[in-house]
Amino acid sequence: MFEIYEREQTTLLNQISELIFAVSGGGFQYFYNDRDRILRKVNQPEFILEQLELLCKSGKFYGYYKDLESFIDLLPSKEIVKLIWKFYKEDWDKYYSFFNHLAPIVEIFNTKVFFIVGYDLKLMPMIGSVQLNQISKRLRKKKAILLMLNITDSKIHLSLRGTERSQIDCGKLAYNLSLYLKENYNIKKVSGGGHPVAAEMVVSGRGVQGHIVISSLMHLLEKL
Repeated sequence: MFEIYEREQTTLLNQISELIFAVSGGGFQYFYNDRDRILRKVNQPEFILEQLELLCKSGKFYGYYKDLESFIDLLPSKEIVKLIWKFYKEDWDKYYSFFNHLAPIVEIFNTKVFFIVGYDLKLMPMIGSVQLNQISKRLRKKKAILLMLNITDSKIHLSLRGTERSQIDCGKLAYNLSLYLKENYNIKKVSGGGHPVAAEMVVSGRGVQGHIVISSLMHLLEKL
């Protein structure tokens, strides 16, 4: 849905995919209803679906687009699309810089482990995927895994991203962390899992301290 390897220059089809991804809420995670009164009552997933359906019915969907702007201009509610896209790009630029100075905290199985923690980090999994690619380039294609912990008032979200050759299975680590939190801290609203190079773990609700998740994660890393 978004380009990981070439952010500066990519295909128009990829740009359109990322636009749809952004306007729909970034995988139903990042909404902009509070950023402008015009968006207050906009249901982003339903909105972009409706826009694409209307575009298809107009017969213009299969036309030639010179650039992303020309595609957006064909959408019936293009001004709302442009506003959401603007907020998405602002968030990307703002939070991307937070990842620019990552350092490895440990090396396990010849895999360097990078870790970042923050409050309300927008677009964290997507930006992390792009940054992991940059890390891999700096390490000359060596193995790496990026652990990203996002703490908000309503949940704690851990995203894990690894290079293809990493021997640390992101999915297993996320799943084992969710089990560890359930069994040792009686945390019930927690789930985790994924596949070897990408996974998520989420603790929902208030009352869970971030240091519990961090210390549990470090404990599991030490046991690998």
